[in-house]
Amino acid sequence: MNLISFKFKGSRRYVHGTDMIEKVFQKVDDIDHFNIRIQKMTSNNLILKEEESESPVAKIDIKTHSGITRKFHYDESDENVVGRYEYDEAEVVKKAVLDFDEESIQMNFNDKYSWVENIVALHKRLLNEAISNEVKWLFVGLELKSLEGLKKLSSDNVFTISISKKLRLKLIQSNIYLDNILIGQIKFSSI
Repeated sequence: MNLISFKFKGSRRYVHGTDMIEKVFQKVDDIDHFNIRIQKMTSNNLILKEEESESPVAKIDIKTHSGITRKFHYDESDENVVGRYEYDEAEVVKKAVLDFDEESIQMNFNDKYSWVENIVALHKRLLNEAISNEVKWLFVGLELKSLEGLKKLSSDNVFTISISKKLRLKLIQSNIYLDNILIGQIKFSSI
């Protein structure tokens, strides 16, 4: 059992997926392929474990460079999240450029924020401007098939996100490109 304490991101009242991902990358070395599926929201701290769970907050599959597959789960603890930190999502993506015809968005890496915050905020802006800003978009999944380019990012690197699948407003999947190389997919749902 590995209890992980979180703080709320900006004005949110739930543990954000970007923070879940960053905590996994702090705890687990040698990640080559990463997949997280967030299944429910929580305002409690989380337990990261490799055992199977009945009702996990999130499921995570990791493949190491040596080919070993590890499965993790985030389970809710009984401990409430305490505290919050400043986060300005609009600031993350203020230099993003949308292409409505291609249903895509592009931006140089904003080195004031983590790579995962860049990707998630960029996708959310794309959905708000190209699909609908009348719903609340929730980040529910991220699969990265290549992490090499994410290790040495600079403001010269360019993220592009383009919508690849739509199930009405219920689930939107988009491709993530880093310098025009497909590195994975991101999923959002609406409520």
